Amino acid sequence: MTHPSTDPADALFAPVEQSRSSQRIADVIRRTILDGRFRPGEQLPPERTLAERFGVTRNTVREALRNLEQLRLVAIRHGSGVTVQDYLATAGVELVSALLLPEHGTSAELFDDLLEARRVVGQAMCHHAIERVRRGAQPELAAAVTAFAAAATGDRPDVAALLSLDFDVQNQLIRAGGNRVFVLLHNSLRHVYERAAARFSPLMAEPRAVAAAYQDLLAALHAGDREAARSAITLVYDKTSPKRRTRR
Repeated sequence: MTHPSTDPADALFAPVEQSRSSQRIADVIRRTILDGRFRPGEQLPPERTLAERFGVTRNTVREALRNLEQLRLVAIRHGSGVTVQDYLATAGVELVSALLLPEHGTSAELFDDLLEARRVVGQAMCHHAIERVRRGAQPELAAAVTAFAAAATGDRPDVAALLSLDFDVQNQLIRAGGNRVFVLLHNSLRHVYERAAARFSPLMAEPRAVAAAYQDLLAALHAGDREAARSAITLVYDKTSPKRRTRR
């Protein structure tokens, strides 16, 4: 006679389709961790147990766990099993994309955090670049500003396209500043926002005003007027940063 399992993990981990099975397994386990069903310091079931429950080989489970280790959601220690990490202490900005997935019921507070991070971090990187960029023409930046301005002039601008072009402009500015780490950090923020572009439509409520500010930025850089360039970027963020809706 077969007795029903009393292990709560049995209800969490069920067989998966074989196509891209390691990624599917990683997604399932990631959800259980981010939703708090496995807490920091707790151990996941052994590889053999997970393989049986998911209906896959141990190698497939091992690959899924390595993916989670790269996100710093778990720590794998041979002989000690797989331990859940406190992701707020270990993970990086790449995890934000996972938190934005619908199954996690993304809160208004998280979106406010993202908008706040964009304003504080993005503006600081742009101001840093302005201090380092050389006076004169900036052809790559000029092309990005022209593309944004063209997209902003229509009666019904494409918000997702404008968000992407906005990142293009700032990416070119930050690249002109010469700090590669800032460029890579900006790219990471971009990937996060583009995963949920529709939710960030308030950022582009005044696209023509933003386009005008970017054109002022370009003119100021050409003239070597750093103060005017900083003012232009500040105006961009004033026009694209809705007030925080939640309180801490």
